[in-house]
Amino acid sequence: MAGLQKDIPLPMLGVDVHDNFDELWQSRSSLDNRICAWSSTLTAAWLEEDLSYLSKVDGITRTLPKWVLVVHMLNHQTHHRGQITTILSQMGLDLGFTDIPFMPQFQS
Repeated sequence: MAGLQKDIPLPMLGVDVHDNFDELWQSRSSLDNRICAWSSTLTAAWLEEDLSYLSKVDGITRTLPKWVLVVHMLNHQTHHRGQITTILSQMGLDLGFTDIPFMPQFQS
């Protein structure tokens, strides 16, 4: 049932997948569309099922409820966005407001 394509090869950890920002942007946009389409197929029953997988990080096979893995996938992106924000700030870039209620379009 609910699952992203399994025929797309996953790169090794630490490998740069894209050579330029435009390529990265297109790939990310495509993946976001796939995630949105996939998430609309999820059911409570599917989320309660277990999934076993072999971790690329430590080589250990784990079995967890699918809902835990879905939450991790969505939440872990926040971690990486925070890393990017830190690096850009260290480079002297003013990122402006990052809290949604304080963004200019929500000011009266």
